[in-house]
Amino acid sequence: MAIVPFRHQTLTPPKILSLGFILLIAAGTILLCLPAASTGERISIIDALFMATSATCVTGLAVLSASAVVILGGAIVFFGLELNNTLRPLHPGGKIMASFLQAITPRSGGVTTIEIPLLRESTQFLMLLLMFIGAAPGSTGGGDQDHYLRYPRQYSLCQDPG
Repeated sequence: MAIVPFRHQTLTPPKILSLGFILLIAAGTILLCLPAASTGERISIIDALFMATSATCVTGLAVLSASAVVILGGAIVFFGLELNNTLRPLHPGGKIMASFLQAITPRSGGVTTIEIPLLRESTQFLMLLLMFIGAAPGSTGGGDQDHYLRYPRQYSLCQDPG
């Protein structure tokens, strides 16, 4: 068991893990309280803390629909990134529909109406992030990519035998 000295305190792995959870929950709470994190009325600090804690601890409880936030946020970012690129030839309604479709499909079936190689690299990166979210257990992607993040020791090639 590794012990890290820090200002006359010993940080053992359980303390480091607990501190990491606290910092992650605090960061999530702050980010959820930002105006950009809401589509309408801003979320209260208690609701933001509840959602950040729930998301960090993988309980899945939420006061807002996380899927709606990811879909709307993804569509807005996609629209902004591709407005003068692949969305240019489409009429205004088609631009909005294509943006929503491209925000939804990386998390589910992968259907596309836009040539992926023609997308900007930043847009392709956004789609990779959406695919990663969609590949989490319990999502429509049904994958297990985030298991490698939750249980890294289990999948490590070099484990400490003790």
